[in-house]
Amino acid sequence: MKVLVFESSAIYRSIIKEIFNSNPNLTLCDFAGSDADFIEKLRIHHPDCISIDATVLTEKEIYRTFNQVQKLKLPSIFFISDSQKNLRTPENVVLFSKPKFESFSSKQIEECAIGLEMTYNQILKKMYSVPSLLHKMDSSSQESHNHQIINDMQKHSSSSFQALCIGVSTGGPTTIMELLNGLGSSFPVPIFITQHLDGNFDKNLIEWLQNNVSLPIHFAQDNQIPKNGHVYFTPADVHLTFKKEQNEIIMHFNHDEPVNYLRPAVDKMFDSAAQVFGSKCIAVLLTGMGNDGAEGCVHIKKVGGYTIAQDEKSCVVFGMPKAAIEAGGIDIILNLSEIAPYLKKLVKT
Repeated sequence: MKVLVFESSAIYRSIIKEIFNSNPNLTLCDFAGSDADFIEKLRIHHPDCISIDATVLTEKEIYRTFNQVQKLKLPSIFFISDSQKNLRTPENVVLFSKPKFESFSSKQIEECAIGLEMTYNQILKKMYSVPSLLHKMDSSSQESHNHQIINDMQKHSSSSFQALCIGVSTGGPTTIMELLNGLGSSFPVPIFITQHLDGNFDKNLIEWLQNNVSLPIHFAQDNQIPKNGHVYFTPADVHLTFKKEQNEIIMHFNHDEPVNYLRPAVDKMFDSAAQVFGSKCIAVLLTGMGNDGAEGCVHIKKVGGYTIAQDEKSCVVFGMPKAAIEAGGIDIILNLSEIAPYLKKLVKT
């Protein structure tokens, strides 16, 4: 997500740069230092989100800015003073008391980076989940949907799955946490996750999940034998693949070139899973920009594995699941809240 930041203080700008550098899912596209500068840079950069230090603005200027970001439908965070807490905000704006950035520790910088991403994702869900935009199922549609779920479970009832592979990008941290928590404290197969991150942020994500999820969370290790019920994240800058050696399946780091500018790539993991696990693999493609994972889903489905896509309603960004659906690589489309219960029934936990 590209973020335009309205901040005039040089000291705060330097700290804000550190915050954005610690989260690869957020890109600081530019700073604006005045109202006119802000309007001009909106035109130049076309940001996805906005962050504004409103403590330097008058009430009139704040409401004018509210109108600007509302018309552009931009998720926006306004940092305010105590005297500004009673402002009336549009649905795409969230108010926060301005923290003392200058006294932030390195850990607080990392936590702030995660918090910013989570807040922008929550605003996006709120903006695009209003009743007028929802397509509610009528009773016949719901019955058909349920019938598909039952048929799919019966189709795979004799399968003995050996792996759950998950691909995710934008909106991943909170989505992954909800899904893993839904699986409970045990799961009968190993879980492999490729999330688009870099080395500045992946360790923070692992630590955060370890503190908030019951399942054991680890970085995958090269040539390691995975354990059932454990969650393995692909480290930054390598592709996670699989090999079979002496009747054991092991994780293997692949250093091939990035796939569509991505390393790790979901497609690389899914393709390898299709070759090694075959019909014993479940693939889940979650929220994210682009089309990574689409081809991999097609391959897993072709070899008899099972593929699930998160639905548009519960995605922060529907790009990756949509691409897989359009490519014909998905067996079933589910709301995020449905995926964990469905997986548990599929593998009979």
